Amino acid sequence: MPETNAASQAHKVRIRRRGRLEQIRIYLGKFIRMFIYQSDWKVMPMAMVIAAVVGMVVKNTMFRNMENTLLGAFAMSCVCIWNGCFNSIQVVCRERGIVKREHRSGMHITSYMAAHMIYQAFLCLIQSGLTTYVLVFIGTHFPEKGYVTSWSTVDFTIAVFLITYAADMLGLLVSCLVRSTTLAMTIVPFLLIFQLVFSGGFFSLPAWSAPLKNITISRYGLRSICALADYNELPSVAAWNTLFKMRDTTVEKAITVEEVRNFLKSDFVQDQLRQEEIDEGLTLDQAINPWLDDPMVTQYDAEAVNLRFTVGDVINVIGEENARNYILNASTAAGYQPDYDQNADNLIECWGLLIAFSLLYAGLSVICLEFIDRDKR
Repeated sequence: MPETNAASQAHKVRIRRRGRLEQIRIYLGKFIRMFIYQSDWKVMPMAMVIAAVVGMVVKNTMFRNMENTLLGAFAMSCVCIWNGCFNSIQVVCRERGIVKREHRSGMHITSYMAAHMIYQAFLCLIQSGLTTYVLVFIGTHFPEKGYVTSWSTVDFTIAVFLITYAADMLGLLVSCLVRSTTLAMTIVPFLLIFQLVFSGGFFSLPAWSAPLKNITISRYGLRSICALADYNELPSVAAWNTLFKMRDTTVEKAITVEEVRNFLKSDFVQDQLRQEEIDEGLTLDQAINPWLDDPMVTQYDAEAVNLRFTVGDVINVIGEENARNYILNASTAAGYQPDYDQNADNLIECWGLLIAFSLLYAGLSVICLEFIDRDKR
């Protein structure tokens, strides 16, 4: 009777090990125990600290103008890629010997990797929620309403999760390829530099390297955050801020009468100044029209006068509000980026490619580990 029971139990264990779904459950339990008892939970406070550091820099300006939104989106992409890579970069290579032994004993690689994918999704989801919470807590300005959902913070969390998870799967692939944690940690800086340099957001890429941005997680993460922020509807303030800082700069120039007349005929003057009242009941348009093309004036077109003025003097003549509005409108139009349009097609493309990257890296990880028995180590 004892021999029969022992044989029956052995048979049950053997059947359990062959079941892929059962193996997923077993490995998930193992990873959760590692999270609790082997300090894998430390990635959570680390994610909060990194989010707080970045948030303190961008909280007052992100989602308010083009330049700072792009900077904030780039910084948040860096945070997501950093968190994702470090979640998984060591998880396979640190137990490569165990994986090899268990694979020879009947472990399914697909079950092992599926458990990792589910567990890493759990980590990334918590990190994404904590990142958004920290940004809200420190006072980051978010749009009043979301585009995908009714809450912009929820939209932002979804984008952060997809970026983080794609980077996590990339780290998992590296962990499956290398044979030691030392080599894995050596590769991480190169992964991060590649992702950030070839994001296409901040650095002008030479023609030969421009196609590389299409295979980076950071490009589509940056695009999705900017699209959610409605980047193209935000003002561009860099040109005006630069001009305003130069208001005490002195300019000396010889200007001809013809140049003065051409300036007064320009679109800027026509649109912004001609209807301004310079005296009671007298507009600039009424004042200059009688002599603008008067032959008595045009005969002096070649005459030049040496002028000395400051940028602030010009702003004061035009009117600070008029000058600011004109420059903001012109620079905003010049800063338009089709990649950052807030529309469904753009977001579907970005989020779809981030999901595709995640599945591709996970699939390649399975293929790599299927050959682990050939490991000569």
